[in-house]
Order: sequence, then C-alpha cells, then structure tokens
Amino acid sequence: MQTKEYFIQLTKSELPATLTAMRAIPPENDSYSPSPKTRSARMIVSHLIGHPLDLMEGIEKGSFNHRNQSEFSNYDEAAAQYEADTNKLISMIEVTDEKTWDEKPVDFILYGSKIFTRSLRDMCFDFHADTLHHRGQLSTYYRPMGVKNPVIYGTTKEVEEEMMAVRSAQ
Repeated sequence: MQTKEYFIQLTKSELPATLTAMRAIPPENDSYSPSPKTRSARMIVSHLIGHPLDLMEGIEKGSFNHRNQSEFSNYDEAAAQYEADTNKLISMIEVTDEKTWDEKPVDFILYGSKIFTRSLRDMCFDFHADTLHHRGQLSTYYRPMGVKNPVIYGTTKEVEEEMMAVRSAQ
C-alpha cells in the first residue's frame, strides 16, 4: 500500500472517533481548560475544523493561511462541517498523483508568516497527528466538564462500571 492510500484509509477510520469527541462536549461547560495556557474545549474544536480546509487549500495553492480558529454555532454543526470537509479532502487526495503527493511543497503560513514547508504527504500526516493530539487532549477534559468520556477506542471507566452493575444485578 502506498502512503497516499494509507493516509486515506487512516483518515476514514479515525473520522468517527473525532466526530464522537466533538459531539460529546457539553456546550454549557465548553470554556473548560485545565490551564490558562491551554485551549478550551471549544477552542480545540474550532482549531480542528480548520484542518481539512487548510489541507485542501494546500493542495490547490501550494500554501495555506492556517485557520487557527474557525467559527461554528454548535457541536453537531462543527462535526458535520468537519466530516463534509474531510470527505472533500479525501476526494481531492484520491485524484492527486503519487508524484504530487510525495513531492509537492506546501507552505504553512500563520498570521502572515511562513512557518515551514513540507511535502503534501508530510503535511497531511502532520495534520493527522495534530488531530489525534487534540482529540486526546479533549479526552482529558470530559470528566472535569461533568460528562462521561465518550467511547472512542474502547470502553471507558463509566462503560465498565455500567457493565459490572448489569452483571451483578443478574
């Protein structure tokens, strides 16, 4: 399997977990952040929903102005937008030839300054890793925000407790 196909497969397989993580945020507590220097839950989602847009711009133009924060009304809307944009990104990558995927330079621009240049392939994998990082960051926020950790990769403590309660009641 080529790296392009692997990236597409990986992105498709991780998409449901990211959508679950976004939808699990309680709007009434979404300003939660464990430290003044970290993003709030809402800020993390507003950061993530710009990722596929950045990458699509990188494919089209060879550079992108990083969408560090993107506006959204509610978490269902944010998840739906992220899903639609990710699917568009996948479609764009599917028709990208291997040479372009492997070699096209893409500039990462933040607040008008070029931060770095990576190949399209490496930029896509960097953004994938960043998505996993921020999704993991969100997973540490749920309990302090007063909600159950959503099931992303397997059971959570709450799911295990529910299963044990059912077993002991039998």
